[in-house]
Amino acid sequence: MMQKMKLSVIIPVYNLEHYLSAALDSVLNIDFPYEYEIVAVNDGSTDKSRQILEEYCRRAGNIRLVNIENGGVSNARNVGIGFASGEYITFVDGDDAVEPDFFKKAVQELEAGGYDFVQSNFKSILGSEKEIVQYVSRDMALSGRELMLERFFGSGKTISNSVCGKVFRADRIKTLKFDTSIRIAEDQKFVFDVISASEKIKLMSLAGYLYFQRIESAMHTLDRKKANDIISVLDYCRSKTASDAVKAKIDAEKLDILFFVYNDSLVNGKDCEDAYKRILGMDHKRLHSVMSGKARIKSALILHARPLYDSIVKMQSGR
Repeated sequence: MMQKMKLSVIIPVYNLEHYLSAALDSVLNIDFPYEYEIVAVNDGSTDKSRQILEEYCRRAGNIRLVNIENGGVSNARNVGIGFASGEYITFVDGDDAVEPDFFKKAVQELEAGGYDFVQSNFKSILGSEKEIVQYVSRDMALSGRELMLERFFGSGKTISNSVCGKVFRADRIKTLKFDTSIRIAEDQKFVFDVISASEKIKLMSLAGYLYFQRIESAMHTLDRKKANDIISVLDYCRSKTASDAVKAKIDAEKLDILFFVYNDSLVNGKDCEDAYKRILGMDHKRLHSVMSGKARIKSALILHARPLYDSIVKMQSGR
């Protein structure tokens, strides 16, 4: 009797010829006692990524290669979800890796507890430097939509924005889509939608996902357009919740992004009055209890001593 496909690993690939083999080797060499597939979505790569994927397909029988025209990572992941046949679905970026036991332990947790998704901690790697990104220090189960969303926003969050490092029940995400209209925060919007459809989740202390930082990646190059995308996603999330506690945490995140926009405009000689007005329009007193200590200092300075705040920002930027 053929074993049911347990896990689909979706890997979007665009021009990753220098990193792709390490990612594929990592996923092919996991300790996993169930049947699993790798759904590699070649997003119109113009380098040797397609050739590398085709060679791996000849060597490994559990890789499904899907070639599409370039449409961005969100579209590639959507395509991957459509092709996935596993009971569970996970995402691995084509320049990252996983620990050998991550998927086995995640699926065991999902099977034992009936969770909607399981999340691990991260190992963040930049060159020879490694750092554990620890969302939880011990295994933790969460239930109830409002509580889960409170742990998804603001300082001290325990649920990460990223879809990587998570293993989802397929029936929880098969009807969902990544937003292809934004360049950043598409993961946060998707995970928010998953949480909104979930009843309980498990956060593992295991650091199972290896995130290899690249200076040119989107997360290292936040600009005004991307900041506006993040604000748009936060506004979307805010509109979908009735909880005042969750709304306050979302607003605190939005305030952090508005500070970025203001500071960026200030140091680059651009008009920062719109960002300033939007900062003033936030209810700082209501948000005080959910702000980080650094945000509270920024808030106090810009509200009561804007010239001093401006001079500090310019001095820190070297302008």
